[in-house]
Amino acid sequence: MSELPQVTAAPATVDIGGQAFELSPLGLRDFGQLERQALADYKRAFIKVRADNIDLLPGEVDADKFIREAFAEAQKIDSLPDKEVEVAGEKQKAPYAIWWSDNTFDGRLYVAWLSMRKSKPDMTLDDVDELFMAAGMDALQNAAAMVGELSNASLAGKSNGSPKANGEATAASQNASPGPPSSEASAKPTLA
Repeated sequence: MSELPQVTAAPATVDIGGQAFELSPLGLRDFGQLERQALADYKRAFIKVRADNIDLLPGEVDADKFIREAFAEAQKIDSLPDKEVEVAGEKQKAPYAIWWSDNTFDGRLYVAWLSMRKSKPDMTLDDVDELFMAAGMDALQNAAAMVGELSNASLAGKSNGSPKANGEATAASQNASPGPPSSEASAKPTLA
């Protein structure tokens, strides 16, 4: 009988807007929740694009009927398409939910919230939104990238010895930090 790798990536403590927060790796349930949110966002965008572009259709269009039909069509969508991305100059397909979480503000915010609520269960998505509005968009991008790195290490069963698990700054967070990360064990990466 094969065994699943043990999830061992530790949370990283980071400074966001002058406050210490813990970013935790996402687990399988979190990824399921991320997929459901990405699907809901995809359906909403599907309807919105149609509603916003009714005026481009030729002839007279019953707007209410058109939007109801778009809504009914969106409700039939039960899985997300792959998204074409470029990696090292090559086009590849990536799961839409992963693309959404890496490339949209809503996705990055959702990933940060899923991670941060593990140590602060009462933290709402609105709380995280306000935090990153004050800290800046670079802080949000860096936090989402760090959560991705922590989660990848966790799912791969890597030990707590990874720099991300020990709370050292990632390449993404170094870009937003003034200078290199401290080598002290107690140092927290600064995301903004």
